[in-house]
Amino acid sequence: MADVVYAVVLEPRRVMEPPPSDRLFGALAWATVWLFPQDRWFVDKPQRFVLSSAFPFINDVRYWPKPLVPPTSLDPSLKVKELKKVRYVSEAIWTQWMNWPSQADAWHQRIQENQWRIHAGGLALATRQEVRADTGGRTALRTEPVPHARIDRLTMATVPSGTLYFEDATFAAPGVKFWFAVRMSPDDVSVFRALMRFLEDRGIGGNRSVGMNQFCLHSIEPLDRPWWSLRSRRWVNLSVYIPDPGELDWDSSDMSYEALPSRPRAESEGPWAARPLKRAFLYWAEGSVAVARQAKPFYGRTLTMRTLPDGSRLIHSGLALPAFLPET
Repeated sequence: MADVVYAVVLEPRRVMEPPPSDRLFGALAWATVWLFPQDRWFVDKPQRFVLSSAFPFINDVRYWPKPLVPPTSLDPSLKVKELKKVRYVSEAIWTQWMNWPSQADAWHQRIQENQWRIHAGGLALATRQEVRADTGGRTALRTEPVPHARIDRLTMATVPSGTLYFEDATFAAPGVKFWFAVRMSPDDVSVFRALMRFLEDRGIGGNRSVGMNQFCLHSIEPLDRPWWSLRSRRWVNLSVYIPDPGELDWDSSDMSYEALPSRPRAESEGPWAARPLKRAFLYWAEGSVAVARQAKPFYGRTLTMRTLPDGSRLIHSGLALPAFLPET
């Protein structure tokens, strides 16, 4: 049976950082270890669940990553500077850009004319009709630094120096949800739902023991959109993407991307707890635009971070769910 793309909606219980695709992959892999110990899909067939990162779902409006396309003309206006800080665009704006990518230069003009508005603490862009003041006067999303004390895991006490550090946390107003897309076989929906129900009780990502990154599974529904079809070689990245060098057309002038460094941690409850830091790598940020040598349902690769003497491998996903632009 052919794979289908589904939209998965999560309702935060408290403070929740929208999980990127590699964190979602890791959470699903560990949930599989607990629920289905004999299943090693994350090693043998990691493309079984091709995930996007999670994005906001505000007032029943689905948001997507802002495409990382450079402007064709320089404009020092204040609106352009504000637009650079925007991370998400509403589905109406996303759909318009996916159909006519060349119109990105007119975005700041639409903002100046009040057709589109920047909201959610400067993180999101939506049409005037999509922005509704029903969040109780509070910002839909805001990011603030949260202090933490570093703990020595052997003595369970704070370390002698450098005990205080800060991490950015995303706070969502009541009613704000997060969503992500997953390409999978319809036959795997029941397994996927079971894994997500398990993660409801555990949370996704760090700081779960202090109540952060906890959620309720709201819905899993098919998401039929034209950009899932393999209609061209040019596509927008929706995930934490680690390119396979041979899959992209590096001579193309139509690519625009942001490469970021990362060194994430392994699951603290697993056999990797003694050395939780994975090796560093570069990835392409969500919204990057790539040109492939051929159209495929997914791109990227997984990395083996470490191998134990018994042959167990620590896998990190860099698989990307593409949204294909129309042929030009």
